[in-house]
Amino acid sequence: AFFSARMAESFDSDSDYWHGAETFVATAAAGVANVLVTNPLWIAVTRLQGGLSALPAVADRRSRPCWPCAGVIPNLILILFPALRQTIYDALAAAAALATLVAATVTHPLQWYRSRLQARDGGRHGPAKGGSMWDGLGIKLVHTVLSNTMMYLSKEKLTAFVLRTFLD
Repeated sequence: AFFSARMAESFDSDSDYWHGAETFVATAAAGVANVLVTNPLWIAVTRLQGGLSALPAVADRRSRPCWPCAGVIPNLILILFPALRQTIYDALAAAAALATLVAATVTHPLQWYRSRLQARDGGRHGPAKGGSMWDGLGIKLVHTVLSNTMMYLSKEKLTAFVLRTFLD
């Protein structure tokens, strides 16, 4: 209570600090819900892309009853990507490309590890082998930065259009 009271005295409710914290928490909470709901789908997609069937063999499912949870811990950590991106974006307003670049670079090693966990096959206990952690980072950054920059620019233009058209 003492700490909360001191923090409340230091920052008013309209400050950028509190807005950034609210953005980070809200984005992270949405990310957690998304990960928990969609992780089994991403496992199936990753397995299919790796030339395996969408579901592990029955024997593998029995030996690993929580196979739909493969990679869920790195995925939960990876919610930092959108949370960081949105918080940085809000702080820098027009710097969506920079925010995306930073967030994508920071979280790339975890994405690499997650894909290895999801692609592993039945009898193996560790992540699938092959490739460097930094393989594919360059093309991923180009794709991610361009697509996210386009998304944010479109969002800003659409927001301005809606506000101008319907609220003026």
